[in-house]
Formats: sequence, C-alpha cells, structure tokens
Amino acid sequence: MVERVSEPLTKFLFDSLKNKRVIDESFIAEIIEIVINSLDLNDYVKGYKINNVPWDGSKRIRTAEYNYSTKKIVFNLQTALEFYKYNSKNLRIDSWEIVAIIYDCVIQALLHELEHAYQVKKMKQKDKDLESTILVYTNIPVLLYDQYKKLIEEGMTEQDIYDLADNANQISKIYYTYSPIERLAEYYSHKTMATILKELRMLPNISYYECLKFCQSLLRGYSPNITPTKYYFEMLGISELWPKINREGLNLDIESRASLGLSISEEEYQYLIDTTDTLRRIIIK
Repeated sequence: MVERVSEPLTKFLFDSLKNKRVIDESFIAEIIEIVINSLDLNDYVKGYKINNVPWDGSKRIRTAEYNYSTKKIVFNLQTALEFYKYNSKNLRIDSWEIVAIIYDCVIQALLHELEHAYQVKKMKQKDKDLESTILVYTNIPVLLYDQYKKLIEEGMTEQDIYDLADNANQISKIYYTYSPIERLAEYYSHKTMATILKELRMLPNISYYECLKFCQSLLRGYSPNITPTKYYFEMLGISELWPKINREGLNLDIESRASLGLSISEEEYQYLIDTTDTLRRIIIK
C-alpha cells in the first residue's frame, strides 16, 4: 500500500491544506477513488456510505468499517470529525495544525479499512508470501466464504460453515488486539501517513504524531510474555501452524517481524518501547 498510494495522496493532502478544503462526502469519495485506482481494488470495493450522526462523547468510536460481504465502506463522518477535534486538545499542536490532524486522522481511518479490502486481494494471489499466508490462516470467515461451494461439495453443511465463521468472528472481537488482520491494517495505514507527512515537510508535529501511532502499531499486542500472532493462532486453535510461520520470519528485519506480530527479542521490544515513549513525550501533553 505505502509506495503505491503515498504519491497521489501526498498531492491530495497538500491541495486540501492549501485550499482549506471541507471534509465532506466528496472528500471521502476522492480518497477512496485514489486508493482503489492505485491498488486496483475495483473488484473489492463496491461503494461507500456516509453516516452523519453526532458524536455521543464516547472515549472510543467506530470511525469506519469495511463490509466483506457487500464490499462497501461505511464512514461515520460527523462522529469522527467531532471526536478528532476534541482529542486534538491533548496534542502539542497549534490552532492551524488542528485542521491538519483531522485531515490526517480521517485519511488514516479510510486507509485502514481499504487495507482490509486489499488484504482479501492478497489472500487470493497465487504465489503467497508470509504476510498473505498469515492473512489466509487468520481471516477464516473470508476464507470460508471464498471456498463455500467447494466446502459444500466436500460434505460440510451450511450450518457447519456458519458455525465456524461465527466462532472465528467471536474470537476476532475478543482478541482484537492480537489479530494480524487488524495490526497490519493499522501498520500500513499509519506508515502511509507517516510517509506522506515526511514528504510534505510542513507539518513536523503531525509527523511526530504519526510516527508515534506507527510505533504503537508495531508494539500492538506485545508484552514480555506474549507474541501477538502466536497467541492469536492459539486462540483460533491452529497453534500447530505457528513454528513454520515463525521460522520463515526469522531473517526479516525488526519492522517486518513486528508488523506481522512475529517473535522479537527483548532488546528489540525495549527499543520499540523507548522510541514510543520518546515520541509520546514530544507530541502528547
């Protein structure tokens, strides 16, 4: 995602800032169109829906969602704008940068959901790399839907398939923090925004914020006793697949392994903690 969408989105963000563009339905639609065209996602994204419900004051919101069945993106625009503006008061930014941080957050949220669509495309590629293999193993509902006819022919009932998909969905909700599907969507969306802001060179504080979010995406689910993807495999009941996955990732650099939720050393873990703490002190009040 990063290389293919950062260039057109850099221009889009620059023009939006320059013209003080209002974040409305046309703004959302243009971002979606840019990413669809850049990643060739016409078969995986079939439209969008904008909701304009006021923010209810919750500490956490559902900004957007990609529906795997309808292939549509739902974006809760008014909720997001009010939430992002409120939370901007916790950052060390000036009044002009508040506009920029809202642009950043809106685009990142859309990129996260569009990455879910891109993940389906990755899962269907013939020659699978380590990332797409992990996605296939952990996105069970999509895999079952894609293999539905074959599974029926092999003797499974509709109820069997439904029960498997429902169980996997429940696990994904309970263990959301450890899901490779979600960590990769966070990783790519924040890395893309960090790349765009670095290219613009005009919003250093927003860049610090995105670097912080990027590092947090790498740390997601890790603790001294937990390797997130290994733990998620265990929760799905597929722990026997973990040793091969982990071996294939041994020669990857720290960013690649952390993005996939694979094993990292104590020193690497501490490095990510220290970097995150430094960035937090710079940008969070």
